Amino acid sequence: MQIGHDARNDRSRSPEYALTEYTPVDWQLRRFNAELFNALDGFGITSLYMYREAGSSNAYLTMDGGGGPVSQSGDDVVGWVSKFLSSDDKADVVKKLRNSSAKEKHAFIPIVLGGAPWSVESYFFSEMPVPNIPPKLPEPITGVWITLNGKGVRYMSGQWHVFNC
Repeated sequence: MQIGHDARNDRSRSPEYALTEYTPVDWQLRRFNAELFNALDGFGITSLYMYREAGSSNAYLTMDGGGGPVSQSGDDVVGWVSKFLSSDDKADVVKKLRNSSAKEKHAFIPIVLGGAPWSVESYFFSEMPVPNIPPKLPEPITGVWITLNGKGVRYMSGQWHVFNC
């Protein structure tokens, strides 16, 4: 989708309302520029963000939800898994492993898209460098396996390993 240089953002019709850095497609836009509101609303567009005032007039569409830069290290995964396994709603996992007589006690975490922060999910779509820091796993967990997108990373015996699944 492209908005031409001569697109109508007629500020003279309504001096108190003009497109700004962030413009929601809401009742105010409908009131002050019904034509623009109807066009955007018809596409299901809920808001506009201006990258810069002078530019190519290209409009880039994104989906609602998470997103952002792709993780270039595994450090976000390490921080997330430490918090994830230490959360109150994972107490049953810790309890089951505590009651186990196994020498090694590993937690397995299959992630589905949207099930973890983007900084964690994007790691599995990148080159997947081995994380540099150990996780803080709750006792008695000695290892963790995390998978997404046919790829995985595991921590065991004090080291991180990347694998395909």
